[in-house]
Amino acid sequence: MNLGQTLLSAAALVLLTVLVVNAHRLVVYSSDEIVKAEARDMAVNVAQSLLNEISRKKFDEKALPYPYPYQPPTDFTAAAALGPEGTEPVSPLPDKVDSAGSFMSNAKFNDVDDYHRYSRLVNTELVKALRCTVTVTYQIHRDSSRVQTAPPSYRTHIKRVVVMVTHSSFSDTLRFFRIIAY
Repeated sequence: MNLGQTLLSAAALVLLTVLVVNAHRLVVYSSDEIVKAEARDMAVNVAQSLLNEISRKKFDEKALPYPYPYQPPTDFTAAAALGPEGTEPVSPLPDKVDSAGSFMSNAKFNDVDDYHRYSRLVNTELVKALRCTVTVTYQIHRDSSRVQTAPPSYRTHIKRVVVMVTHSSFSDTLRFFRIIAY
């Protein structure tokens, strides 16, 4: 083999090495993006499930049962007292799946505002450590585009439930909300 053929062979090996490294980098980047997309999809499912769980609860501890007459907002829990009452707290937070396969909040909480300051840690087969935190506040307007949280002493017939989901693969916190009216 002469010098020209040796140089061509060496150049081909270098080019092949560069192509293999770039292909490997592309595969790694692609799998990382798949994990991120999977985590986002799972976050949407987890947040929607939590919002559905909250929506099935009674509007307020002091709300009259159906069929109910008009009840003034002043009858409801004070904004400063939103959160679990007495024996309802879930401890320790974040809430995790118990041996029966459900979260303690589903059994312990009986109304929407019990979820105020609640957090849960969700692990699935594909995504680990999705952290959900919930904030419940009274809202002045039913129109969600005009978000105006009520002052601390103010009560309304509308509660805004915000579920925030964080994960190590997210660059920011995902926020989901639902308006629940009495």
